[in-house]
Formats: sequence, C-alpha cells, structure tokens
Amino acid sequence: MVELKIVENGMSEQGWRRVHFMSGDEAIVKGEKEHMQAAIPWESAKWTQAMTYEEAGIWHCKLFWPVRGGLVKVQGLERNPITALPSGASEPNRVPRDANIVLWVLVGLDDQVAEGVEIAAWRYFALFDEWPDTAWVGSEVEMGALNAPYLEVEGKKVKLIQAGWMPRMGVGVGICEGKG
Repeated sequence: MVELKIVENGMSEQGWRRVHFMSGDEAIVKGEKEHMQAAIPWESAKWTQAMTYEEAGIWHCKLFWPVRGGLVKVQGLERNPITALPSGASEPNRVPRDANIVLWVLVGLDDQVAEGVEIAAWRYFALFDEWPDTAWVGSEVEMGALNAPYLEVEGKKVKLIQAGWMPRMGVGVGICEGKG
C-alpha cells in the first residue's frame, strides 16, 4: 500500500500557511492536492501557490497561501520591550492577553490596512464573542493615511500598534494585555 507522507504543515514567519506532502504514487499526490486546495479558505484561495513535481521517483506537492482571518496563537512574546507606534512615538510593548490573534496577511496592491483590521475584528468577535481592542501591525505594512493611534471599526476604537513579532505584511487583532 502506497502512503502519503506530510513533510511540513505550518505557518511561515511571513504569515503564509505551508504544506508539503509526498508519495510514491502520483495519483495520490494529485488527489490530495485537489482535496487541500478545496479546503483553503476563500479569502486566501486567490493567492494560493502550488507546485507538484517528481524527484527520485517520489512525487511532491507544496502548497502556500496567506493566512487571512485565521486564528493564530502567538508564543514567546516578551512583555516589556519598547515598541514603536505608527505616530513615531513609543511605549511599552502591548501583547495579546491570551496569545490569540486573528491574523490577516495583506497581499497585493488592493489590500488596505483598514479593511484587513475590520475583517479580522469581525472574525475575532465571531470566535470569542468579544470585540478586539488592538490591531498589531507588521513592520512592512504601509500605514499611509492611517498614521493615527486608533482605527474606528463599527463605531469602536481599535488601537494600532506596530509590532516586530507580527508577520511583516500582517495585521492581527485581539485583546491587549495591560491595556493603557
């Protein structure tokens, strides 16, 4: 019996989901590829990248897609380093209260920070029945006109904090530990 082996199944530092699997049977790999592509969230499907290839008699498939609206548990965050605010000021780092954020990776020229924050905020609310108060923004996100400490979403203020631990082109929403 020919098996399918999963070599990698995780998220890159850039916030892209990465899945790599292989088998000695091309049909098994192609079938699993179709199955996996059908399960990719619609918000990310447009940017999915897939490679299928044969190497030394073994068939491989690698799939990559941006995490958009996915729940991510962030780990290993320091609680007190200084972080830069979009306005250029700085303050003690504010991190997610329970390490849970909803991540939205910005892809393409049409993606807007405000839209990513709003969609992620609604997803967070749907998951936790609590409105997020903070949006952590990656270091390469173009803030443009949002060079303000808050973004208003559905009449609620969401604090914007640039965070080095976020994927470079990501925004993540959650509840801030040590609000202030």
